[in-house]
Amino acid sequence: MLYPIQYLRAVAALMVVFHHSLIQLPWTARYYQSSIGAHGVDLFFVISGFVMVLTTHGRDITRVEFMRRRIVRVVPLYWALTLFTVLCVLVAPSLFRTTSIEPWHVVQSLLFYPHRSPSFPDQMWPVMVPGWTLIYEMFFYGCFALTLGRFWWLAVGFVGLFLFGLVVEPTNDQLAFFTRYLILEFVAGAILARIWFAKGAPLPAWAKWKSPLWLALGDASYSIYLTHLFSLGVLRVVWAKVAPETGLSAVCFFLAALVVSSFVGWVTYRLLEVPLLARLNARKAKGALVASPVR
Repeated sequence: MLYPIQYLRAVAALMVVFHHSLIQLPWTARYYQSSIGAHGVDLFFVISGFVMVLTTHGRDITRVEFMRRRIVRVVPLYWALTLFTVLCVLVAPSLFRTTSIEPWHVVQSLLFYPHRSPSFPDQMWPVMVPGWTLIYEMFFYGCFALTLGRFWWLAVGFVGLFLFGLVVEPTNDQLAFFTRYLILEFVAGAILARIWFAKGAPLPAWAKWKSPLWLALGDASYSIYLTHLFSLGVLRVVWAKVAPETGLSAVCFFLAALVVSSFVGWVTYRLLEVPLLARLNARKAKGALVASPVR
C-alpha cells in the first residue's frame, strides 16, 4: 500500500465535500467563496490513472479480469446509492431541493451514459450528481482495458480526443463530454506511475508515515464522495433552522460538513461497501474453485 495515495484520496474527497458545502446555504457566500474544492475531482482523476498502472504493472491480467475488478469496485455501491437517492427524492423531496426523477434519467444514470439532467438541463449529470465523474472513470477503464499493455496507444488516443474536441467543438453532447480536458488527467496520472516505476519505484522516508485516521478516510473516500450530498442535505436543513446567519456560523457549518460527511462515509464504507465487495469477490473465488480441476 502506498500511504500517500490513500491520503490523497482522502484529501480529494474532502475537497469535494468542502466545495459542495459552500453552496448549501445561500447566505454563506457573503462570508466565504472559493473554487479550490472543485479541484478535488482533478486530483481523483490523476490518482485513478496512477493506480491503474500501479495495479497492472508487471502483472498477468486479462482485459476481462481487469474490467471485472473495476466493475465490482465501482458499480455495486453506485447503483445502491443511486436507487437510494431515487427513494429519498420520492419520500423526502425537501432534502433534494432541485432534483427531479424521470425513468429514462435513472436508467441512463445506472448505465453510466452521459446525458442532460432533467433537473439541470445545462449539465450532463446523473441522478446522483457526483456520479458524473464515474462516467469518465468507466470510460477510462474501458479504454485502459482495450489498450492493456500498450499504454502509449491510450495516451495518444486521449490526447487525440482532446485535440479533436478543441478544434471541432462538437455539438453532440456525448462527444463533447468525452473530449474535455479532464480525460488528460487520467493520462497524467498514468505517466507519473510509469516514471515512478522506471526509477525503481523509490519510497522516500516521508512516504512511510502512517496515520490511522487518514488511512481510514482514504479507504472510505469512495463512500464519502458518493454519500456526502446526503449528509449535506440533512445538515443544511438542520442548520437553517437552528443556526444564525453569521460568519462564525458559516465556518462552523463547513467544519461540520467535513466531519459529518466523513463519518457517514466511513459508516457506509464499513457497513455497505466492504460487505458488498467481500460478497462479490467471495462469489468470484467460489466460482473459480468450482471451475478448477480436482488435484
